[in-house]
Amino acid sequence: MIGGIEDNFFIVDRVEYGDAFRNKVSVLDFPLEEIRALRPFLLSLGLQDRYRSSAITESTNVRQPSAEPAENLTRDFREKARALFR
Repeated sequence: MIGGIEDNFFIVDRVEYGDAFRNKVSVLDFPLEEIRALRPFLLSLGLQDRYRSSAITESTNVRQPSAEPAENLTRDFREKARALFR
């Protein structure tokens, strides 16, 4: 249970972060739609550093380069990204 804004907690603002950190860190317990609607209010309270998306750095490492030309990989990546983020 969260007692105040001084307590350690995060605001889950992306579905994948909610899944990844479920039961691992304390979070503000609101559905994602409400978190998005409450954003101006939460920012006015100075809680911008509590948003998971601002506290996480995503990185990708390539262990073995592909033999495919880069332009083919980029086009394929864009097509997959479009399907994921519709």
